[in-house]
Amino acid sequence: MAANIGDALAAVQNRDTILAGVPAASRPAAEGLLDTLTASLRKLELAVKTQQPDAVSIRVADALKAVADLELLQAPGLPFLIPKDYRSLPRLVGRAVVELTVEKRDGSLGFTDPTAGGPAGRATLQLTLDGYSAPLSAGNFLKNIMDGLYDNRPINVNYTSVYVQGQTNKERPPIPLEILPAGEFEPLYRLPLDVQSGELPVLPLSISGALTFARLPGSDSFLSGSDWFIYKFDKQQAGLAGLAFDEGTFGVFGYVTDGMEAVARLEPGDVIVGAKVVSGADKLVLP
Repeated sequence: MAANIGDALAAVQNRDTILAGVPAASRPAAEGLLDTLTASLRKLELAVKTQQPDAVSIRVADALKAVADLELLQAPGLPFLIPKDYRSLPRLVGRAVVELTVEKRDGSLGFTDPTAGGPAGRATLQLTLDGYSAPLSAGNFLKNIMDGLYDNRPINVNYTSVYVQGQTNKERPPIPLEILPAGEFEPLYRLPLDVQSGELPVLPLSISGALTFARLPGSDSFLSGSDWFIYKFDKQQAGLAGLAFDEGTFGVFGYVTDGMEAVARLEPGDVIVGAKVVSGADKLVLP
């Protein structure tokens, strides 16, 4: 990872090339985002050198958010075509942000108020969805949020994930496994990556806060269209390369970009009392 960070830091020094596709009116905002990205990469570099896995996850999320905001200024839509077989599915042609409000099952003050610092009965999770890398998965999730599929749904929690099942009366059909490999221009569908041979996804599972739909029993090619989870990556449980053992077999479509402290406090039976779209609803394309 250290070498990749070094490459990224070298790349962001070539500002004119990175900002070449930004319209003139958006150039000042893009300059600021590039500064933010550079600062985030330097903090990530330090976190890796000092072996702070929790800080690494936070800094990666910060850097990804800056990259996402830059891409929004550069690209009005997807740079590739959705395969013909999947054009009937919802798709997100950009980025979107959603918020989940969670509550303790017994109504206790089990969270921390991020403003006042005292105990709180509710917490907010901010999720950033990446339609550039996973348009079908992110689009399906965004539509589920808009349709209220996760409102008042209980949460299942274990040491590796926070798992949410959609409402059974609104169950969605399965969606194809969708992964954009690093160095490629469009996602692969229904094919897991061969991580042992060096194939890696643009959106890795091996970051605490990764979002993905759940597996379907007996299928490596399709995922649930309703049930999803937040992955709680633990470096101590990783493989020899420092990656999750399931890396390359799930289609990550975004990350928790704010509220991971609350994720760590979630327990079985806690409830999502509400979910809403903060931004990006206009990027959702419905067939």
